[in-house]
Amino acid sequence: MNKPFSLPLLGLFIIFLVSCSTTHQRSETTASISPSPSNSNTFTRHLNKTVKLIDNKSYAKAKESLVTLSQMAATHNEQAEVILTQVLLSTEQGQVDIARNTLLNDENRQKLNKADPSTKKQANEMLAQLSQSTGHYLAATKDRIQNAQYYNSNTPAYQKNHQAIWQNARRIPKDQIKEAKETASEPTLQGWLSLAEIFSAQHNGFKNQLKAVDSWNQLYPTHPAALIPPTEITELRSSYNDIPKHIAVILPFEGKYKAVSDAIRDGMMHSYFSQKLSQLKFYNTDPNTSFMETYQTAVHNGADLIIGPLLKNHLKELSRQDSLPVKTIALNTLKDRTIHTKNLYQFGLGSEDEVDSLIHLSQKSHHKRAIVLSENSEWGLNNLEYFKREWAKLGNTVVDSATFTSTQSQARIIQKLLDVDDSHKRNKELEQTAGLPTESEPRRRQDIDMVVVFAKPDQALAIPPLFNFYYAQDLPIYSTSSVYRGYTDNKVNQDLNGVRLTEFPMLVQQRSIPSKYKNSTLVRMFAFGQDAFSLAERSPAIRTNSNLRVNGSTGTLFLKDQVIHRELSPAIFRNGYLKPLQVADNS
Repeated sequence: MNKPFSLPLLGLFIIFLVSCSTTHQRSETTASISPSPSNSNTFTRHLNKTVKLIDNKSYAKAKESLVTLSQMAATHNEQAEVILTQVLLSTEQGQVDIARNTLLNDENRQKLNKADPSTKKQANEMLAQLSQSTGHYLAATKDRIQNAQYYNSNTPAYQKNHQAIWQNARRIPKDQIKEAKETASEPTLQGWLSLAEIFSAQHNGFKNQLKAVDSWNQLYPTHPAALIPPTEITELRSSYNDIPKHIAVILPFEGKYKAVSDAIRDGMMHSYFSQKLSQLKFYNTDPNTSFMETYQTAVHNGADLIIGPLLKNHLKELSRQDSLPVKTIALNTLKDRTIHTKNLYQFGLGSEDEVDSLIHLSQKSHHKRAIVLSENSEWGLNNLEYFKREWAKLGNTVVDSATFTSTQSQARIIQKLLDVDDSHKRNKELEQTAGLPTESEPRRRQDIDMVVVFAKPDQALAIPPLFNFYYAQDLPIYSTSSVYRGYTDNKVNQDLNGVRLTEFPMLVQQRSIPSKYKNSTLVRMFAFGQDAFSLAERSPAIRTNSNLRVNGSTGTLFLKDQVIHRELSPAIFRNGYLKPLQVADNS
């Protein structure tokens, strides 16, 4: 998801505070006026008035004022500024898709192309920001490449735009990169896509990535990214020289956590043998004793990076320290993920990242009004509340929600969620009033455009057929990876056909899964171990505000406030099989 973003109208009238990361929220703006010299005084005064109304959130009055402003626009530049004001109004109302489409409209593009150079520059900057914030990363990459012509390469503005090109290119899905490369005729775009492709491969490893970057530099010696390498590439080179030499892994290898720890270890070893750049040493820890004793032993034995702990009680113990002697990647997260222990980083498989990915996926399909069905458990209720909170931040609506305690209660609850029982009641009342039987069949409510489900595999199987039975075949159902066991069972999963979910890239692509884990629920722990080792390799690049971004088996990994977050892959069930879900970029 993406955080509040800005649309800088440089030299025109709007200055936003720019912030782009992983959460979509509506923007908070500050407005200032810098009218174009070519505008008439009357137009400028009314422009100032309209912008002030938008800034004060008087949207209805601003819309009326825009009508007058449009009628006053006598020059090409004034017509262009009317369009930008329309974009601003839509953006501030949370209608970012409408705002972007306004800039892409053919008639509006013609008007913008006839405007002053500074206004065209502002429009292109707005379009780039909107493309990025709505997840159209290929389009945003192209927009940013176009914008580069407006800046001198020695200026901070060029550097900022240059880094934004890379940030967007890095987020283009791998399959889309391949397709775009085949059709790209412009060498600069071709170069950016080829460079992004190098980093899109899962667990490519330091050696392979650096070798591929060196080959890319030979092919594109004068490319903007060769002349000014993106921060991630310079950090990659720097990190390679400082890879930890002695990695200690501390896990509970005995008792009830043994199978999980063994799978994590197997994932680490799978990645380790492809690189062999560090020494790995494993330590067993007792879940019921202090973690610090084993931790200090590992440090005393020369560990310069530690992976672990796995258990929350051990993580709480570490989080009470002011500082740790070496970088430590914990394989879990605390409920309040905010910690201040120096050198301690949290990496877990918690639900928040999956829900964020689910919201981002549904936003790309322009859904706004949802109903939510969740199991009645701590896990389910936490997901429900988190979804409601983040969904509302986008100006979207949870029309209704419900929880279930058993599969037997699901039919009654879904019928009520869809208001089918009320529709049936109305039909009966009509029969009684008319004194004749009616042929109309019950209908579901029409004020929703998606369903969100938080359920485990056994509980989830009956849910899609029930929605179909209650006249909701056209409603898309979204969920997290919780509905999928992690391995193919197409007969059982037939009932999940059509369900859209966010899932580990390894499971969506079905690549590099050892036979031991192909039919095991522990496959996710294997993937978790792979990613933990990849993060350990790249630990020199881990800093509080790092540009670290790793295409891993559990998701695309990035760092924020000492927490490693994951962006999961979109998937869909078809014929009982999990398949990649292609979400159109409309670039």
